[in-house]
Formats: sequence, structure tokens, C-alpha cells
Amino acid sequence: MTIGGYYANAQATEERFDGGAGGWFRTGDIVKLEGPRKIRIIDRLKNIFKLSQGEFVAPEKLEGAYEACDLVHRCFVTCADTFQFEQHAPVAVVVPSESVVRAEANTRGY
Repeated sequence: MTIGGYYANAQATEERFDGGAGGWFRTGDIVKLEGPRKIRIIDRLKNIFKLSQGEFVAPEKLEGAYEACDLVHRCFVTCADTFQFEQHAPVAVVVPSESVVRAEANTRGY
């Protein structure tokens, strides 16, 4: 264990640690235990980010909308901090559906 709780703050320790001092620290990550000393982060409990305009975005909704398209096999949406423009913007990493893209390319003569 790295820390046993908050110094001189039993209330915060009870709120943030499962079972109080000596328990698991609640980070908001959803993990899969893969061994006695190994975890894998698979999701976030509160997966929402705020854009520069103040709008809140839930990436799962955008991912679902993109993945509803036949051309998209997988999609990952995150928030990009564009320091040059001092903005936060959603960015999607898209993996196309190879079979659908090939079929579409064949119908267009590529």
C-alpha cells in the first residue's frame, strides 16, 4: 500500500477509500483484475469531458453514433487539448470496416 488514508481527515478517508484506511482508493477507474498484483483499466466511472465552450460531452454517445455506421468497425473518442488555440475538442480515432470499405471501393471501380 502506498498511503493509508488522508492525514488527520477521517471523513475524507472514509469517502475515498473502500472500507476506510487500508482499503482500495477510489480513482473512478473501472478495472479488471488480471492477477494478484496486476489490473487493467477498462473504463471510467465518470467518462465525461468539458469543451472550451463549456459544453459537456459523453464520449460513449459519440462512439455509439459513429459505430452505428456500417463503414466503422471501431471508434474511440477522447478530448484533445489544443494548446496552440487554447481549446478542448473531441477527437475520434476510427477503424474502418475492411469488408464494407473494400466492397464500396469495388463498386466505385477502385
